[in-house]
Amino acid sequence: MPERINVSASFHARRHSHLAQVPCGFRLTLALLVSLLLAIGLQARAQPDPETLTFRLNKIEINGLQKVSREKFLEVSGLRLGQNIKFADLKTVADKLYDSGLFARVSYRYNWTAENLDVIFDVEESKPAAPSSAPATSKTLALGKIEFSGLQRYDQGAAVNASGLQLGAAFDQKLLNAAAKRLLGTGYFSEVNYSYREESGQLVALFEVTEFKWDTPCVFDNFVWFTPQELRDAVRKRIPGFDGAAPDNEIIPNQIKAALEELLRQRGIGRGVNFMVSVGDLDAPNARIRKEFVFVTTGAPMPVCKVTFPGASAALEKQLQTGVKPLVNVDYSSQQFAQYIENTLLPVYRQRGYLRAKFTGVLAQPDARASKKCENGINVSAPVEEGRVYKLGKFEWVGNQALAMSTMQDLFGMKAGATADGAKIDKGLNAIRTAYLNQGHLDLKLATEADFDESSGTVNYRIVVEEGQPYRMGEVVISNASESEQKRIRGKWQLTPGAVFNVGYVREFVKKLSEDRSGRMPRVRLQTDRAKQTVNVLFTF
Repeated sequence: MPERINVSASFHARRHSHLAQVPCGFRLTLALLVSLLLAIGLQARAQPDPETLTFRLNKIEINGLQKVSREKFLEVSGLRLGQNIKFADLKTVADKLYDSGLFARVSYRYNWTAENLDVIFDVEESKPAAPSSAPATSKTLALGKIEFSGLQRYDQGAAVNASGLQLGAAFDQKLLNAAAKRLLGTGYFSEVNYSYREESGQLVALFEVTEFKWDTPCVFDNFVWFTPQELRDAVRKRIPGFDGAAPDNEIIPNQIKAALEELLRQRGIGRGVNFMVSVGDLDAPNARIRKEFVFVTTGAPMPVCKVTFPGASAALEKQLQTGVKPLVNVDYSSQQFAQYIENTLLPVYRQRGYLRAKFTGVLAQPDARASKKCENGINVSAPVEEGRVYKLGKFEWVGNQALAMSTMQDLFGMKAGATADGAKIDKGLNAIRTAYLNQGHLDLKLATEADFDESSGTVNYRIVVEEGQPYRMGEVVISNASESEQKRIRGKWQLTPGAVFNVGYVREFVKKLSEDRSGRMPRVRLQTDRAKQTVNVLFTF
């Protein structure tokens, strides 16, 4: 029987879990979480990149131990409960475990809550080689063939070259181990396994690989000297087939960084390149964290000298210039500009009834005539298509039962014939959403359909409501609290089990807790149980 050796990338199973603190069966959709944040009045803050944070090691689980004891595992790993640790440290630990020779395979995953990190290791212990596992021959066999299984993006010839193996070389299992590690080091493979067999008096090595998914978008932020196509072409010289995304590891992004640095050198631009990880929200329960690799040039400041808005009317140009002032004389960032347009400048139009106004992009170029006041400055152009001003037409509400039509119209707060103020429309829809949440309808869905009548300059709305069943109050769960803190929460909580769940009540309760400076402020979360239609409220100190 041929011997099979498994070698796994230590980052093979780096599964991030933002929702790890929510027990299985209690999941909130993103839309519901946003609604709850709006209703409770909490401000969503930009989250730091978890890769840069230091955690307290709270729990270590090990799956797959047979002959190796837990104590030996911890001794080799160097891990101990309570120590400070970063995600990158786990890669070093996994490498150390594999290099010990005790394990043929080591992978890990982790969950975190606030400052605590729980790690789960999955291992496969090494098996002593049977005397018959090596090819039965009195002479040393040569490597006659190298095969690969599982290649998709990576070319067979490139894989052979990356392995470092030479046909005709004398067989040595250490060479195959080294080849597997070199393949992992390319950044293309999340897992590499190999086996070998004798065939026609020679050794055939078979590498079974699993490639990373290239699904992490790459954003090139302040590369104002190049077009997007020039940047991609530069990266493709080093990474053939690059299409704007990279795998979720550090190896490929560093290769992209090197390609961009070379491009800058070729153009005589004296700047460096760095990249950071931008972390977004989850699109669905149990989904992995949405990430982007954001590449930026580094060096002397690149302040914004001037911003223009081609296509803007004279009256609104003044409003836009006033709105964009915080970005002038500040280092240019295309990401920052895009967010600012969406959150600050576009509402200038929506509030005035320009519901179909849109900015068609952000164009930035070095200011060749920049004065000393704006040295190395950048001029920014944000073309806009204003469209026309719309009036409100008619409203049609479909599917509402818990709230009467008149109540919804009053909450909406706008009447036909008025200027279609986008901000007021959003505010009215949020008021309706809040009213439903206060009656326990946490599965609420509001679908807004706008029908623009260009001949009359009006916009008609059809709002489809899916109320869902109302939830009821479950339990109050308090964690990591002293006896006095337990009494403090339970003594003030008035929403009884079985009562219709009221998000407004939670909002007021949290507000009063934050105003009460007599004790620590807990973290407050909601757990929904769809099967029971109940909500538990969790207070964690």
